[in-house]
Amino acid sequence: MIGKQSALFAEVLGSLSDTDLRTEMEMFGSKASRGSWLVSLVWCHNVAYRMQLFLYLKACGREDLSTMNLWAGMDAK
Repeated sequence: MIGKQSALFAEVLGSLSDTDLRTEMEMFGSKASRGSWLVSLVWCHNVAYRMQLFLYLKACGREDLSTMNLWAGMDAK
């Protein structure tokens, strides 16, 4: 599912022009360019999803997982 989401993000964002991405907009009481908001929101979404999955696995007893798996995506040496 994560791979499909990445492909969807690329498809949707690929259709936006530079002008679209530079357009200023307001969200959550702050102003920034549309491109800045998209990068921030997509990045935050992926980080939160990865953290949630990691915490679920740890809660299920996967003691072999460490912060290296979470942040670097690989086993610790």
